[in-house]
Amino acid sequence: MEKPVISILTPSIRKEGLKIVEDSLKEQTFKDFEWIVRYSEPKEKCDLCHQLNQALKLAKGKWVVMWQDWITAPEDGLERFLKVADENKFITGALGHTKNWKTIKWDWRAYRPGFQEIQYYEWEADWAIAPLKAFYELGGYDEEYDNYWGMENVNLAFRAGKLKYTFWVLPDNKAIHFSHLESPSKKNRNTDFHNFRIRQVEMGLFPIRLQYLK
Repeated sequence: MEKPVISILTPSIRKEGLKIVEDSLKEQTFKDFEWIVRYSEPKEKCDLCHQLNQALKLAKGKWVVMWQDWITAPEDGLERFLKVADENKFITGALGHTKNWKTIKWDWRAYRPGFQEIQYYEWEADWAIAPLKAFYELGGYDEEYDNYWGMENVNLAFRAGKLKYTFWVLPDNKAIHFSHLESPSKKNRNTDFHNFRIRQVEMGLFPIRLQYLK
């Protein structure tokens, strides 16, 4: 069996949000993809990094598209990403938020004037594309972040930058995120650990390349 071009990763703690992704995937003009869902119900501890690493181990595509639950994308969303995909780039699309699908509040990404480079900490992993090889070069997500509910994408991007990957935004690839119950990560997030970990990596006291994707 030939490998798909794209592996779409959707970790989820809210099953009802998966239907929105599934319906959008059915409408995509680009069809050569696999959809990898990792569903869990974390209570006392987040398991997002663990689930992402498990999904990456299953991925067979050249490109990884991060597609969070509750998100619907334009019919040519995957095509738009592929037109700018690059083996040395982490690319994020734009995202709008809505409660009723009528009034959309767009985030900062939608207002950037054209495809352009951004800072590593601006790369968002809710609607994004990157080469699968990059995740393997980095050894996956730092699973210690699961103790602190968030910032795992910033850590990954920081380490990727150390390996000379660059970060870009594609403002015209606009997906929509339907509002739902607040994620537990927002109320449980601890940024002190993130700052500590970044200093460790910066000082060479913690590796850039991890071992989760052996």
